[in-house]
Amino acid sequence: MIGTPENFVSVARSLIGTPFHHNQCVPGLGMDCIQVAKYSAQKCGLNIGNPPAAYSVRPNGELLKHLAEICVLVRGKPSVGDVLAMIFEGDSNNMDPHHVAVFSGDSIIHAYSKVKKVIEEPYTKKWESMVHSIWRFKEFS
Repeated sequence: MIGTPENFVSVARSLIGTPFHHNQCVPGLGMDCIQVAKYSAQKCGLNIGNPPAAYSVRPNGELLKHLAEICVLVRGKPSVGDVLAMIFEGDSNNMDPHHVAVFSGDSIIHAYSKVKKVIEEPYTKKWESMVHSIWRFKEFS
């Protein structure tokens, strides 16, 4: 598949309904939020560098370090195919994001532990308020 923002989003959408499972990457059987983005990028032939084999449940800077290797930091509003690094409400004492979502234009696609599966939902003010940083694959820049 050609590495375009639209194809990246399309692959992420194909994972909707996959059960949430931390540090797993098996479409239809189990994925976490990071694996949704990683898998979708791989399927589109995008450079994903050398991601850690596993990410800690406790944020430790690994996610941002890896994103900085393969993406460019975006200022302003996200575009289709951007990866949103997020800090959940109630975790404001933690400065490192621990969740990612694929931005599709007016919604986000992510593996969300609260609903125990990969979902697509509107990009509301609530989600926007949790965005720590916006990242764009270098191939999309």
